Amino acid sequence: MKDIAHHLRYIQRKIIRNNRQEELKATRLGPKPSLTLTENAKNSAKEQINSQTQP
Repeated sequence: MKDIAHHLRYIQRKIIRNNRQEELKATRLGPKPSLTLTENAKNSAKEQINSQTQP
């Protein structure tokens, strides 16, 4: 159980890192990105947690 929690935290950090990279690219390319990127990161992380914690 502890391993799963650790793994999920790792995945969450990875998703957030990826989205930060996307936001940096977006700011370089044009208009400021909205909060949707970080919202998407949170939602996808939650979905992964839910799908992995269900028996």
